[in-house]
Amino acid sequence: MKCENCGNEHDGSYGSGKFCSKHCKCSYIAKQVKHHVCNFKPKHSEHGTWKCCHCGLVFDTRKLLTEHKHKEHPLPKRSSWNKGLTAKTDPRVKAHSEKIREGYRCGRLKSLWIGKHHSDETKHKLSIAMKKAHTEGRAHNIGECRWNNEPSWPEKWFMQVIENEFTDKNYVREKPFHRFSLDFAWEHKKKCIEIDGK
Repeated sequence: MKCENCGNEHDGSYGSGKFCSKHCKCSYIAKQVKHHVCNFKPKHSEHGTWKCCHCGLVFDTRKLLTEHKHKEHPLPKRSSWNKGLTAKTDPRVKAHSEKIREGYRCGRLKSLWIGKHHSDETKHKLSIAMKKAHTEGRAHNIGECRWNNEPSWPEKWFMQVIENEFTDKNYVREKPFHRFSLDFAWEHKKKCIEIDGK
């Protein structure tokens, strides 16, 4: 691999593999910041107007200049180095995952929510919101999220079975029942069928 800062060949063991060392990474970032400041700093003219350093257009306010720059001269977007990579396909992702796991295990890293609690006021608001959601039939249920209402492939398969083999096709899918939802419910018969796994 080639270092993006100095151009030397390296084994890719440092960080994301784009640089050979911490020194090169810091130097590269410093150059980028300096380039950004030099090229994108608004120039204020003696007439109380703002001039674009790219195309020379003049604006009455700095806000108008900024809007113009965002629209006409946007900064290039950089995609993250690990996009589409997994621990199975890339050793750097695997090493990073193991490093984070080890950090949690030894106590060096800590989850943000540990030791934090809702206030009584927040608990009361959540309670009201959940009661309302249950009343309207849109509350989350254990093991299943009904916001997108997308059936799993075993449920799709069973829907075909009902269509082809059942005489009574008058069922309700994802029928709310207390904290749960029933996969296929025949309300008039007070019967239901649950479909799980393969």
